Amino acid sequence: MKLKAFIFTFIFSAMAVAQESVNAIQTKEESKIEIKKQSNGEVLRDDPDFYTKSSFGMIFYTLGGVDDTQFKGKDPSFSIYDAYVGLSWKISSDVRLSLLPTFGYTTAGNDFKGRDVTDKFSWRDSSIAISQNRVLEQYLPASFDLKQKARLYLPTSDGSKEEGMIARLRLEVEGRYNLDRFSSVRYYAKPSYYFQRTTAFLTSDNKTYTTKKADIQHGPELNWSLSQFFSIKPGFEIEDNWSNESEVNFREASHKSKISNRLGVEVRPHRDMNFTLGIQESRNLVDPSETPIVSYSLLTNVTLF
Repeated sequence: MKLKAFIFTFIFSAMAVAQESVNAIQTKEESKIEIKKQSNGEVLRDDPDFYTKSSFGMIFYTLGGVDDTQFKGKDPSFSIYDAYVGLSWKISSDVRLSLLPTFGYTTAGNDFKGRDVTDKFSWRDSSIAISQNRVLEQYLPASFDLKQKARLYLPTSDGSKEEGMIARLRLEVEGRYNLDRFSSVRYYAKPSYYFQRTTAFLTSDNKTYTTKKADIQHGPELNWSLSQFFSIKPGFEIEDNWSNESEVNFREASHKSKISNRLGVEVRPHRDMNFTLGIQESRNLVDPSETPIVSYSLLTNVTLF
């Protein structure tokens, strides 16, 4: 199956700085600060690894959870899918460079595949990212934000090493309309392309699989604030995955697609910390007869510096 075009071009917009008098500059800066207070408020805190005003930033991020199938066993294992201590440096007033060494952790019990597992730490694919949070700001309404990010993943996980991945390039774009200081609605798209050594690989148990070629996640999300400290976040995400074709190994290219309906409750005890308790139901769009999977998650963001 041919991969339909989904390559996104991300162009960092140039910003011209006009010469003004001292009073005019002060007036302009005060106006921009006021607009940001009204439009952005705390809603940008869901991406703290790139949103910080200091020249250097440090954040802690985790995303973990369990599937409903695990409760059929005696001891469900809680898995931290992704966790990192992110370091970021300001390149310009709007662009940041980040280093994200990423790891995972599972507790003892039965995992989502029904296997008995022990407490285990593992490295995930670490990444380097460059981001811009205020794309085309001078052309957009004060209540609308557009941001973009390019993220290069390196094969530091066991799975990527076994597959023979060279690198993975992920581009992210998000448009957000701020309803008030704490409420917003956003739409995002995150396409990825995989650079592989081969089109197929052999696992340790002598099974042959085709390598990943590309994927994309996209969808809308509403962040509806109940107060300064609590929000409800309904939304859905569509994910498509494509694999390579391997003529030598007589393996055809594959395409998988699913939709995940989500509901989260975000808690913001402090402006530098938030966490979200979530539930989602995932359905296979290629094979609708497949039983939907319900999972529960906990996402945590803490700005350390």
